[in-house]
Amino acid sequence: MRWVRAAAGLGFLVSVSTGAGAETEQPFEGGAHERGPDGPYCGPSKMLQRSAPLPPEALRIGAFQSVQVNVDGDGFNIVGDAANEPTIVIDPNDHDIMSIGWRQFDTVLSSFRQAGRAYSTDGGLTWTFPGVEQPGTFNSDPVMFTDRNGTLYFHTISFFVGQLRTSDNGGQTWSAPVFSLVGDKPWPAIDQTGGIGDGNIYFQVNESNANFARSTDGGNTFQLASVPNARFGTTIVGLDGGVYTVGSLPDLGPTLLRSADAQDPAVWPPTFEVRAIPLEGTIGGLNGGVNPAGLIGQSWIAAAPPNVPRAGALYVLSTVAQLGPDPFDVLFIRSPDGGETWTSSVRVNQDAGAPTNSRQWFGTMSVAPNGRIDAVWYDTRNDTSGMLVPQFSEVYYAFSEDGGDTWSFNVPVAPPFNHTLGYPVQRKIGDYIQMISDNDGADLAYAATFNGEEDIYYVRLSPQIDCNDNGTPDADEIASGTAPDCNGNGVIDTCDVQYGFLTDCNDNGLFDACELADGLALDCNENFVPDACDIASGTSRDCNSDGIPDECQALSDCDGDGISDACAIADGAVDCNGNGVPDTCDVSSAFLADSGTLSPIGADSPQSFVLQDPPLAIGDVELTFRARGDFNFTSERIDVLLDGLAIGTILESGFADCPDTPNEDSLVVTESDWNNARATSSIAIEMVASSAVDAALCDPPSFIAVTVAYESAGLSSSPDDNANGIPDECERLLGDLNCDGVVSVGDINPFVLASTDPAAYRAQFPNCVIIAGDCNDDGQVTIGDINCFVAIITGG
Repeated sequence: MRWVRAAAGLGFLVSVSTGAGAETEQPFEGGAHERGPDGPYCGPSKMLQRSAPLPPEALRIGAFQSVQVNVDGDGFNIVGDAANEPTIVIDPNDHDIMSIGWRQFDTVLSSFRQAGRAYSTDGGLTWTFPGVEQPGTFNSDPVMFTDRNGTLYFHTISFFVGQLRTSDNGGQTWSAPVFSLVGDKPWPAIDQTGGIGDGNIYFQVNESNANFARSTDGGNTFQLASVPNARFGTTIVGLDGGVYTVGSLPDLGPTLLRSADAQDPAVWPPTFEVRAIPLEGTIGGLNGGVNPAGLIGQSWIAAAPPNVPRAGALYVLSTVAQLGPDPFDVLFIRSPDGGETWTSSVRVNQDAGAPTNSRQWFGTMSVAPNGRIDAVWYDTRNDTSGMLVPQFSEVYYAFSEDGGDTWSFNVPVAPPFNHTLGYPVQRKIGDYIQMISDNDGADLAYAATFNGEEDIYYVRLSPQIDCNDNGTPDADEIASGTAPDCNGNGVIDTCDVQYGFLTDCNDNGLFDACELADGLALDCNENFVPDACDIASGTSRDCNSDGIPDECQALSDCDGDGISDACAIADGAVDCNGNGVPDTCDVSSAFLADSGTLSPIGADSPQSFVLQDPPLAIGDVELTFRARGDFNFTSERIDVLLDGLAIGTILESGFADCPDTPNEDSLVVTESDWNNARATSSIAIEMVASSAVDAALCDPPSFIAVTVAYESAGLSSSPDDNANGIPDECERLLGDLNCDGVVSVGDINPFVLASTDPAAYRAQFPNCVIIAGDCNDDGQVTIGDINCFVAIITGG
């Protein structure tokens, strides 16, 4: 796919200082993900209530100790409020100096949110929350960042008007805000490359007529421009000084925007190029599940730092929604050449054996100067609520030291929490969390509900995991041989067992993961469970008893119902002639094929179902379509082609967007058209969406499926003259042509009729099987059967 070049417009310069109460709502084209408050500011009356802090052990798991950030001056929790969507910044010259910002709701009875902020001077061990910035002023979507000199920046939006503040004392106090740009979900980037754009600050927002901003004077003034609108992502400055944004575009799905000239102070507006990213699913979007009014997470982009093996490579990590029983995963993808080419997606979360509906959401990434990539996410794999949508999450951590090709063992770094508790009127726990990496570890700000309400927490992460908390990193114990690590995941086996990640399903004294790693057991379906255990537990079927899970084999499925013939017979389907095919297929001439779900479907995502060597049709062929997608307008439709020839249009009017029960429509192909097409040995059914169909609209993702059904010549392998569903060979009494159950002279006349006029015989004896007269076993009844027939009736 080539880059699409898009010249920006609306280049102008603004410098506006705003104070409390000066904001007015600024609507913009396309609507907004964030809304204004559902009521007026209610004041901090709830903040008069407080509760004793949880003991440290309640916020500890393994070697990881979380600390609550939004506490009062005595370190007590503030009861009745809500705090979510945290952002973190660290002084680049002093790791002990850090600040965290968040969306503060003084009461959950209103969606009025303000700019919560706290600072630490001891590396996150303790935090001071001096109160919100600009009390009584609506602020949302906080994000913090820093320049190389240690000036901290704090950006929020107030009724979609961006406000940027600075701090020179580690976030203890902040300057008056300066207007940046109008829009929702801004994300900043600051140039620290030493090139012509060094010190430039950039913002891109989800939705606005002027959705890109640049400041060349440290955030005092901003130039605004309109650029392609990638939503729900982040922005960085690459090693080349180029500006890169990852997000989602309606027509492309996961998307990268890049500008080589935004760094040039003499160029405005900048030019952006657009490229689809081959992530396998849908990113961003309101999910209506684990985070009802929020995102499943935003997409993160980073560049490999200088002086590492992959310097300058682009990294993208995102929670991705996919069809199927496992809705959300955290995927990683890499580009070595600025977005021209990409590696295949790598799944970061390793949750084999977890419930099939587990969610990995809020995927977040940061990169250390030494090149290590850190990833965290919320994970429901251990949820025990029994709810269709899981209610309990844990924060999980993994890292990669080879550019994202492989990832460390996933470890929980915070206790479980019920992510559904304490929703404010705006029913979500924010849209993101944030992490910053250094050579020794990472600092994470996240939201959780350990107090029964939404609060902000800080935890220090380290790849030097000490899972048994004995003071010695796992890696050192493994290297010295004092602790085994049979599966080579960098975690000692005793901790793997403690966390439930090492099992011995076949009770042979060997951990399953170790058996697989050593090649002592097979895992054909790659679910990290030995095949023998899959079969023994009933997770996989082995109806042909060959020791291989059936899903790993292309087993015969004569009726196309998704159940192999061997399993159908094992489940009770009759196979009277013992040929391994259910009798219903032996005697049927029906052909049925189903494409399964093809996802996504949209203007940029046509789908095709190819049938190899389908049989000749007798009569019309019916195509039945099932689809979830963007189909509620007459301009939204699917054109169907048969080997490139248009045969009709479906889903053109009267259909719904993204329904729980998929839309259905059908087309009929004539016998001649189908048989002419099959003359090429394969038939491609192509489904091409009109330009108005947005492939990324639905969550779960859009899809289309097609079922092909018709009667065919030559499919039946067994005759069924009496049409009773039983192959004739299973009910044949040789020589019994009048089907009275005995062979006698009374069968002579019927035999003569069968051998001379088969059609007349079938008409006169509709409940009989003509093959009973084939005593010489040549497959037909003719005068050649006379001698053996006479021998049968005479007992010779």
